[in-house]
Amino acid sequence: MTQTSLTAMEPDAAGTYIPVVLKNGVPARRDSVVSPREMNAILRRVRDLAASMAEELHRGHLAAVPLKGDTDACNWCPYFAVCCREQEDTARQMNKWDRDAVIAELTEREEEPDGAEIGPPAERDAIEARGGTLSVSAAAGSGKTAVLVQRVMERFDG
Repeated sequence: MTQTSLTAMEPDAAGTYIPVVLKNGVPARRDSVVSPREMNAILRRVRDLAASMAEELHRGHLAAVPLKGDTDACNWCPYFAVCCREQEDTARQMNKWDRDAVIAELTEREEEPDGAEIGPPAERDAIEARGGTLSVSAAAGSGKTAVLVQRVMERFDG
Protein backbone atom coordinates (compact mmCIF):
# COMPACT_ATOMS: atom_id res chain seq x y z
CA MET A 1 0.00 0.00 0.00
CA THR A 2 1.48 3.31 -1.04
CA GLN A 3 1.33 6.50 0.95
CA THR A 4 -0.86 8.02 -1.77
CA SER A 5 -3.42 5.20 -1.67
CA LEU A 6 -3.47 5.18 2.11
CA THR A 7 -3.96 8.94 2.44
CA ALA A 8 -6.64 8.78 -0.27
CA MET A 9 -8.61 6.43 2.01
CA GLU A 10 -7.78 8.25 5.25
CA PRO A 11 -6.38 11.78 4.75
CA ASP A 12 -4.21 11.97 7.88
CA ALA A 13 -3.24 8.24 7.82
CA ALA A 14 -3.70 8.11 11.58
CA GLY A 15 -5.06 4.57 11.68
CA THR A 16 -8.59 5.59 12.64
CA TYR A 17 -10.35 3.88 9.72
CA ILE A 18 -7.55 1.98 8.00
CA PRO A 19 -5.49 -0.16 10.42
CA VAL A 20 -2.19 1.39 9.27
CA VAL A 21 -0.36 4.40 10.69
CA LEU A 22 2.28 6.16 8.60
CA LYS A 23 5.52 7.34 10.17
CA ASN A 24 7.81 9.30 7.89
CA GLY A 25 5.76 8.12 4.91
CA VAL A 26 5.99 4.38 5.62
CA PRO A 27 3.77 2.03 7.65
CA ALA A 28 4.78 2.10 11.32
CA ARG A 29 4.03 -1.63 11.61
CA ARG A 30 3.61 -4.38 9.02
CA ASP A 31 0.94 -6.44 10.80
CA SER A 32 -1.86 -4.93 8.68
CA VAL A 33 0.09 -4.40 5.44
CA VAL A 34 0.95 -6.85 2.67
CA SER A 35 2.85 -6.50 -0.58
CA PRO A 36 1.13 -7.07 -3.94
CA ARG A 37 2.78 -10.53 -4.13
CA GLU A 38 1.52 -11.38 -0.64
CA MET A 39 -1.96 -10.11 -1.50
CA ASN A 40 -2.04 -12.33 -4.59
CA ALA A 41 -1.07 -15.31 -2.43
CA ILE A 42 -3.88 -14.48 0.02
CA LEU A 43 -6.39 -14.13 -2.82
CA ARG A 44 -5.30 -17.48 -4.28
CA ARG A 45 -5.89 -19.12 -0.89
CA VAL A 46 -9.32 -17.47 -0.57
CA ARG A 47 -10.21 -18.69 -4.07
CA ASP A 48 -9.09 -22.22 -3.18
CA LEU A 49 -11.13 -22.17 0.03
CA ALA A 50 -14.23 -20.82 -1.74
CA ALA A 51 -13.95 -23.54 -4.40
CA SER A 52 -13.52 -26.19 -1.72
CA MET A 53 -16.55 -24.91 0.20
CA ALA A 54 -18.63 -24.86 -2.97
CA GLU A 55 -17.65 -28.46 -3.71
CA GLU A 56 -18.62 -29.49 -0.17
CA LEU A 57 -21.97 -27.73 -0.48
CA HIS A 58 -22.50 -29.36 -3.87
CA ARG A 59 -21.91 -32.77 -2.26
CA GLY A 60 -24.55 -31.98 0.37
CA HIS A 61 -22.20 -31.33 3.28
CA LEU A 62 -24.00 -28.42 4.89
CA ALA A 63 -22.99 -28.67 8.55
CA ALA A 64 -22.01 -25.39 10.23
CA VAL A 65 -18.67 -25.98 11.98
CA PRO A 66 -17.43 -22.51 12.89
CA LEU A 67 -14.12 -21.48 14.39
CA LYS A 68 -13.88 -20.83 18.11
CA GLY A 69 -11.02 -19.03 19.78
CA ASP A 70 -10.70 -16.03 22.04
CA THR A 71 -14.11 -14.90 20.82
CA ASP A 72 -17.07 -16.94 19.65
CA ALA A 73 -18.45 -15.49 16.41
CA CYS A 74 -21.70 -17.38 16.98
CA ASN A 75 -22.49 -14.96 19.81
CA TRP A 76 -22.97 -12.10 17.37
CA CYS A 77 -23.71 -13.89 14.07
CA PRO A 78 -27.15 -12.98 12.66
CA TYR A 79 -27.50 -16.27 10.73
CA PHE A 80 -28.51 -18.55 13.59
CA ALA A 81 -31.86 -19.19 11.93
CA VAL A 82 -30.01 -20.54 8.88
CA CYS A 83 -27.37 -22.77 10.48
CA CYS A 84 -29.32 -23.68 13.67
CA ARG A 85 -26.03 -24.34 15.46
CA GLU A 86 -26.21 -24.80 19.21
CA GLN A 87 -23.42 -23.72 21.60
CA GLU A 88 -22.60 -27.33 22.48
CA ASP A 89 -22.25 -28.39 18.81
CA THR A 90 -18.86 -29.19 17.30
CA ALA A 91 -16.56 -26.27 16.50
CA ARG A 92 -13.04 -25.98 15.11
CA GLN A 93 -10.48 -24.45 17.45
CA MET A 94 -8.89 -21.24 16.20
CA ASN A 95 -5.23 -21.37 17.09
CA LYS A 96 -2.97 -18.37 17.51
CA TRP A 97 -1.09 -17.62 14.33
CA ASP A 98 2.06 -15.83 13.34
CA ARG A 99 1.47 -13.35 10.52
CA ASP A 100 4.93 -13.76 8.98
CA ALA A 101 4.74 -17.58 9.09
CA VAL A 102 1.33 -17.57 7.39
CA ILE A 103 2.48 -15.15 4.66
CA ALA A 104 5.63 -17.22 4.12
CA GLU A 105 3.58 -20.41 3.77
CA LEU A 106 1.16 -18.79 1.33
CA THR A 107 3.88 -17.25 -0.83
CA GLU A 108 6.03 -20.43 -0.91
CA ARG A 109 3.68 -22.02 -3.41
CA GLU A 110 4.81 -21.27 -6.90
CA GLU A 111 2.33 -19.03 -8.65
CA GLU A 112 0.33 -20.76 -11.34
CA PRO A 113 -0.46 -18.84 -14.51
CA ASP A 114 -4.08 -17.73 -14.83
CA GLY A 115 -6.29 -20.64 -15.77
CA ALA A 116 -3.65 -23.31 -15.08
CA GLU A 117 -6.06 -25.17 -12.82
CA ILE A 118 -8.73 -25.35 -15.53
CA GLY A 119 -8.30 -28.19 -17.99
CA PRO A 120 -10.14 -28.46 -21.31
CA PRO A 121 -10.64 -25.41 -23.56
CA ALA A 122 -14.43 -25.82 -23.26
CA GLU A 123 -14.18 -25.14 -19.52
CA ARG A 124 -12.06 -22.03 -20.10
CA ASP A 125 -14.60 -20.84 -22.73
CA ALA A 126 -17.44 -21.29 -20.22
CA ILE A 127 -15.49 -19.41 -17.54
CA GLU A 128 -14.65 -16.50 -19.84
CA ALA A 129 -18.06 -16.21 -21.56
CA ARG A 130 -19.71 -12.83 -20.90
CA GLY A 131 -22.71 -10.91 -22.18
CA GLY A 132 -25.76 -12.85 -21.08
CA THR A 133 -27.12 -15.91 -19.40
CA LEU A 134 -24.91 -18.97 -19.47
CA SER A 135 -26.11 -22.55 -19.28
CA VAL A 136 -23.53 -25.17 -18.31
CA SER A 137 -24.58 -28.75 -18.87
CA ALA A 138 -22.27 -31.75 -18.80
CA ALA A 139 -21.87 -35.19 -17.30
CA ALA A 140 -21.42 -35.78 -13.58
CA GLY A 141 -17.87 -35.06 -12.43
CA SER A 142 -16.98 -33.12 -15.55
CA GLY A 143 -16.22 -29.82 -13.80
CA LYS A 144 -19.46 -27.80 -13.87
CA THR A 145 -19.08 -26.68 -10.27
CA ALA A 146 -15.43 -25.74 -10.84
CA VAL A 147 -16.46 -23.66 -13.86
CA LEU A 148 -19.17 -21.82 -11.93
CA VAL A 149 -16.94 -21.22 -8.91
CA GLN A 150 -14.14 -19.92 -11.15
CA ARG A 151 -16.61 -17.57 -12.90
CA VAL A 152 -17.69 -16.15 -9.53
CA MET A 153 -14.12 -15.80 -8.31
CA GLU A 154 -13.05 -13.98 -11.47
CA ARG A 155 -15.91 -11.53 -10.94
CA PHE A 156 -14.48 -10.80 -7.48
CA ASP A 157 -11.04 -10.24 -8.98
CA GLY A 158 -12.45 -7.61 -11.30
